[in-house]
Amino acid sequence: MDENKLANFVSVGKVRDSHGLKGELYVVTNLDKAPPWLEQFSEFTLEYKAPNEEGKHENQLKSFSVKRTRPHKTGFIVKSDEINDRNESDLYKGAVFYIKKSYIETKSGEEVYLKEVEGFKVYDKGTLVGIIVGFSSNTIQDLLIVKTQSREVEIPFVKAFVVKMDAANKKIEMDLPEGLLEITGTEENDEGDEEN
Repeated sequence: MDENKLANFVSVGKVRDSHGLKGELYVVTNLDKAPPWLEQFSEFTLEYKAPNEEGKHENQLKSFSVKRTRPHKTGFIVKSDEINDRNESDLYKGAVFYIKKSYIETKSGEEVYLKEVEGFKVYDKGTLVGIIVGFSSNTIQDLLIVKTQSREVEIPFVKAFVVKMDAANKKIEMDLPEGLLEITGTEENDEGDEEN
């Protein structure tokens, strides 16, 4: 499999199951529920296991057009013209679902998609807390999963806590309430010594 083919794509979830009899896919997303880009993307790529010429299963990439989409449970349903029935859609169960990065890149003045800040360093009042390694939710707000020196902590990603976002240097400056990091399990000596 040529990984360069995915250079301009980002994984937004996995195919959980087939849906219906006409070849629809149920995709569980690892981003926002009913994401804003759901009605905008016109194509997607699946990475799935399939037998090669020698009969051995290996990862394959295949691109599809989007006919229609709609929100569903913890993700969405997508229909493609290239997948015609349930037998075909069943082949892609467990496949990683990719869309072009351009669909989830925010423009100036728009809200930030969570996936865009993965890998950013988080600072609290100038002190390095850790690096964003994933996301969660407490049903009220999105949570950043931040890996510190000793463990992972969850930090609410809310405007009230964000002082500055520096996309060029992959940094988020935050002003967190006193004690928040201790509540989420961080030890007091869990401060980074990397430079700002």
